[in-house]
Amino acid sequence: PPNHSSTHPPSHSPPLPTPHTSWGEAIDVSLFYGRDQELEILEQWVVRDRCRLILLLGMGGMGKTALSVKLAQTVAPQFEFVLWRSLRDAPQLSDVLADLLPILSCQQDVKLPVGQTAQIARLVQYLRQHRCLLVLDNAETILQSGDAVGRYLPGYEAYGELLHQVGEGVHQSCLMLTSREKPGEIAALEGDRLPVRSYALPGLKASDSQALFQAKGLCGSTADHQQLIERYRGNPLALKMVATSIRDLFGGDITEFLQDRTIVFSGMRRLLQQQCDRASELEKQIMTWLAIHREWVNLGQLQQDVGTAIPRRQVLEAIEALHRRSLVERGELGFTQQPVVMEYVLEQSLEQVLHDLLAWGQMDALTVPPNPWFHRYPLMRASTKEYIRQSQVRVILAPLAERLKAEVTPREQLVAYLQRVLERVRSRFAQTPSYGAANLLHLAHHLGLDLSGYDFSQLWVRQAYLVPVPLRGVNFSGATFEHSTFAQPSTYSRAVAFNSDGTLLASADFNHLRLWDMTRDRLLKTMPHNTWVWRLAFSPDGTRLASGTTDNVVSLWEVATGRCLKVLKGEEEGCSSIAFSPDGTVLAGSYHHQVRLWDTDTWQLIGTLEGHDQRVAYVAIAPVLNPQGRVIVASGSHDQTVRLWDLHSRQCLHILQDHANLVWNLAFSADGQTLATSSMDGTIGLWEVAAGRLRQVLKEHTHMVSAATFIPGTDWLVSSSFDQTLKYWDIHQGTCLHTTVAHRGEVWGVSSTADGSQIASVGNDKLVKRWDAQTKQCLSAVGGASSQIYGVAAVGPGLVASGGDDEVTRLWEVATGQCTTTLVGHSSWVWAIASHPTLAHLATAGGDGTIKLWERQTGQLRRTLAGHTAAIYGLTYRADGKLLASCGADAGAKLWDAQTGECLRTFAGHRSWVWDCALATHQPWLVTASNDETLKIWDIDTGECLRTLTGHRERIWAVAIAPDDHLIASGSEDYTAKLWNPATGDCLLTLSGHSSQIKTVAFTPDGTHLATGSQDCTLKLWDLAGQCQRTFQGHRSAVSSLAFFTPAPGATPLLISGSHDETLRLWDMTTGECLQVLRTPRLYEGMALSQAQGLNDWAIAALQELGAQA
Repeated sequence: PPNHSSTHPPSHSPPLPTPHTSWGEAIDVSLFYGRDQELEILEQWVVRDRCRLILLLGMGGMGKTALSVKLAQTVAPQFEFVLWRSLRDAPQLSDVLADLLPILSCQQDVKLPVGQTAQIARLVQYLRQHRCLLVLDNAETILQSGDAVGRYLPGYEAYGELLHQVGEGVHQSCLMLTSREKPGEIAALEGDRLPVRSYALPGLKASDSQALFQAKGLCGSTADHQQLIERYRGNPLALKMVATSIRDLFGGDITEFLQDRTIVFSGMRRLLQQQCDRASELEKQIMTWLAIHREWVNLGQLQQDVGTAIPRRQVLEAIEALHRRSLVERGELGFTQQPVVMEYVLEQSLEQVLHDLLAWGQMDALTVPPNPWFHRYPLMRASTKEYIRQSQVRVILAPLAERLKAEVTPREQLVAYLQRVLERVRSRFAQTPSYGAANLLHLAHHLGLDLSGYDFSQLWVRQAYLVPVPLRGVNFSGATFEHSTFAQPSTYSRAVAFNSDGTLLASADFNHLRLWDMTRDRLLKTMPHNTWVWRLAFSPDGTRLASGTTDNVVSLWEVATGRCLKVLKGEEEGCSSIAFSPDGTVLAGSYHHQVRLWDTDTWQLIGTLEGHDQRVAYVAIAPVLNPQGRVIVASGSHDQTVRLWDLHSRQCLHILQDHANLVWNLAFSADGQTLATSSMDGTIGLWEVAAGRLRQVLKEHTHMVSAATFIPGTDWLVSSSFDQTLKYWDIHQGTCLHTTVAHRGEVWGVSSTADGSQIASVGNDKLVKRWDAQTKQCLSAVGGASSQIYGVAAVGPGLVASGGDDEVTRLWEVATGQCTTTLVGHSSWVWAIASHPTLAHLATAGGDGTIKLWERQTGQLRRTLAGHTAAIYGLTYRADGKLLASCGADAGAKLWDAQTGECLRTFAGHRSWVWDCALATHQPWLVTASNDETLKIWDIDTGECLRTLTGHRERIWAVAIAPDDHLIASGSEDYTAKLWNPATGDCLLTLSGHSSQIKTVAFTPDGTHLATGSQDCTLKLWDLAGQCQRTFQGHRSAVSSLAFFTPAPGATPLLISGSHDETLRLWDMTTGECLQVLRTPRLYEGMALSQAQGLNDWAIAALQELGAQA
C-alpha cells in the first residue's frame, strides 16, 4: 500500500494548520521557485470553482510532484482533510483505499467493503460528508504503455471507475492526479467550465530558469539562455541535468554548448540516455542498485552492493560524479534517484535481463555473457524492508514475468526455457557469488511454475525470499545461502516480546518458543514445549526468558544458549501470564484465580495474590517503583476486574471495574503511572495507577482487544485486536491516530522496543511482523508454514475430509490414501467440517466468520453463509439434515436452514467464545460449550436457555450428544471429560485419565462408547460406566478433532483423528491399531540440503520440520 509515513507535512515547509493532514511520501518543497501563475490557476479551480477532479499533466521532470505538494499546502486551510499519496509503486486501488478510508472516517472504517464498486462508493460517501483534498501522484504507473494510451494495466481498471464516480458524482471534495498521460475517463468528462479539468504543466519561465543557471555558474547571453530553455521546453529536471553537463564539459559556457551539435539532443529519454551513456561502469552499477533499492541508501550498503573489492574512495567519487550530473539525489539518509531517473534505469535493466533470458533459453545458446545483469543484480531483495520488497515485486519482478510469459509460449516451453537458463547459470556461475539462482527461483514462483525437481546444487542462492515458495524435491545440496529467507514451521503465535535492547524478539506458538535476531531478521533458536505458549517475558537484564503455557508449566530459558534452566509446575491449571519485577528478583505467574510469586534465585514460591473469583488472564508488573517506593502488580481477570497490588506487602490497593467482559491484557507505561487494560469487550481502559481512577476509554476496535503496548518516548499506545488491526492512540487526547490492517486474521499480540523505534505483532496468518513505529511501515514479515488439522468428518463412501490452518479443506480417498479434491475459498483457518446426513454436501466453518456449503462430488461452492462477526469454531448438522448450527468467537451460536441458508435464530448468553455445539436428534435442543467454563442447553424453537451446566474448572473445548439424546459429553482444559443428564443438568460421571486438556469428544454411532482426543497426543475410548477401554497412541502433537468412519455398509466403524502434527490417522477400535496415516506434503518436503552452507543448526532444524533433508 502507499507510504503514509507522516501525519504532518514535509519538513521545513509547514502549511497552515488543518484538522486532518497526511502527506505520505510528499517531498520537501521548502526551496520552491516560480510557478506563481500555475499556483494561482490551480488554486482557483480547487477553491473557488470547486472542481471535483483535476489532472496535472506533464512529462517526467516537469515538477508536477513539487507543484502538487505546494498547492496542497497552500489550500489546506480550506479543507477538513488533505491526503497526499504517491502511486509510484503502482498499488492496487484496494490498497490505497485501505489506507485512506480509516483516515477519512477518523479510524472508524478500517475494513474494506467487499467488491471494488462498494469500496469506491464508500470513498465517495466520505467525499460528500467532508470537504477533502486527495492528491494521487505518478498516476502514469497504473496506465498501459505503447499504443494503449489512457488505458489501465490489467487489474487496475478500478481506478477508472474511481475517476468516473468522483468526476460525475455530487460531492464537496477534490481529487487531483499528476500523470504523464491522461486517463480516458478524464478525457471524456473534462471541460473548461466543467468540474473536471486538466492542466498541462508548461516549462519553467525564463526568469525562473535564470535562477537555476546562476546557481550552476553558467554564463551566456540572454538569447543563449532563451535558446537553451526552448531546447528543453523548460523541463526543470532536463535543465538541471544539462546545466551540469555544460558546467563540466564546456566550462559553463552556454554558447559553446549550443554550437556543439553532437551533444544537442531532444526528448527526456534521449537526455537520460546521453547522461547514462557517459557514466562509468561503476557509476552504472550504482545507478542500477539505487533503482533496485527504491529508497534512500547509505554509503555502506552501496559499498556492499558493488563489492568490497572496489575501494571506498572510488565509490565516493562515482556517487559525486552522478550527483553532479543530477542522476543521484543526496539527503540525510543517503542517496536515491528522482522517479523519472529510477524508471528509466529499471526500464533499461528489464530490457537487458529479458534479452539475456531469451538468449540463454535458446536450445543452441552455447555461451553466457561474462557478466550479465541476471547474475549481478537481484530482481528483489529478501533482506530489505517488507514494503520495499513488495514494491520490488510490483515494479521489477512482475513486469519481467509478464514480458517473459508473452514472449515464450506455451507454458510447457516456458518451463523448458527456465530449465535451460538454470543450466546456463550452473555452467557459468557454479561456486560463484551470483544472484542468478535466486532470480530464477523468484521468477518461476511468480509465474506459478512447479519447482519440484529443480537442481540448484552447488550454486550460490543470494537474497532469495522463499517464505511462500513450495520447494518440494528441490536439490540445494552443496548450495551456499546468503541473505535468504525461508518459511518457518510455525502456526500462529499467541505472544511476542522484545528484549531490552531490541536486538532479539521472542515469539510463541504451539509447541515452540522461537528466538529471532532482529538485526538480520533470522531465526536464532527454537525451544520446544508440549503445548501452547501463551505468554513471554524477558528478564530485565535480558539474559533469561520465561514462558507460560496451558499445561501448568513456567519454563525459564537461558537466552544465550537456548538451554532450559528451570521448570515450575503448577497443580491443575495452566499459567496464562508471567512478569518479572523491575530488579528481576521476583517472577509472577497467573494460575486460575490467583497470582503466584517466585524468588528467581531459589525458585521457591514466596507468596500468592488472591481475591479474583474467576481465572486470572494476565499479570503485569510496573517497570519502575512508584513515588512511595512500591512495586505495583496488576492482575486482570475473567471476572471483568483488574486488581492493583503491592508486590512486597501482598496488599490489594485498588480494584478497577469498568469493562463489560473479561480483561485479557495489561500494560504499564514506562513511568509506571498509567495502566492500559485490554478487554474482550473491544475497549481499552487507561487508568491512573496511583488513584485507581479511570481516565480514558478507547472504543474504536470492532472486536476483542488482545494486547496493547506503550511506545516509550511518545504519547502513543499501540493496540492489537481480533479485528485484524493495529491502532495507534494519543493517550492524552484519547483519539485514534492511525489504523493498520496488520494481519490476515486475528492479531494476537504486540510489543515495543525499549527505545520506541519499532513494534512487533503476531497474528493468525502465522507471521511475525516488525514495524517502524514512526512511519507505520512494515519492515519485515517472518514466519510460518504449517498444515495443522482442526476439523475432520466422514463425508461419504470411502471419503474423509480435513481442514486446518492452511485455509484449505481436503477430501481424502481412504482406499488409496490420496487427496482427491481441495476446496479453496476461506480466507482464514478451517476450524470445523460437517457432512450433510442425507445429501452429497458438506459445510465448512472458517476463521473468516463464514460458513461455506460445498458439493462433495464436484467441489463446487454452493453458498456462503454470513452472519457471525468473528471466527466460527463449531459446526453441526441435525440428523435429519434440515438444520445447521454454528458457534464462534462472537460468544454466540446460530441456527440455519440447511436448504436455503437463512439464519433462523441467534443464541446469546455466554460471556466468552463458544468453542463447540451439538444438535439433538429427537429433542429441540442445541448444546453449546464455552470459554466461560459452562455448557448451555437451548430450545431451538424459542431461543430460550433451558439450563446452564457447571462443573468444569476451565474452558470447555468440546461437546457431543448421544444418538438417543440421553447423554451429553463434554471435554475441557481441566483434563477431564464429563457425562451429563440433559434433562436435569446433573453431572453423572467425570472421566479422568488424560494428562492434558481434552480438545474433542464423540460418541460411537451406536452410542455405547465415548471417544476423547487430548493435547497429550492420545485418544481414549471409554465405556459409559467411565472405564477407559483403550488408549490410542501415535500422534506427535495435540489431537484436535475426531469422527467415526464406516468403510462399507455393515462394516465396523473406524475412528478418524486429526492432529496438530498435520496428520490424519485411521484406527481400529477393537485392536487400537493405527491402520493408515494421511498427510499433505509439507512446504519443503524432500528438499535436499546436504552440505549446504550459510544455514545455522537452528535454521536447518526448522527446515527439516517442514520436510527438508539435511
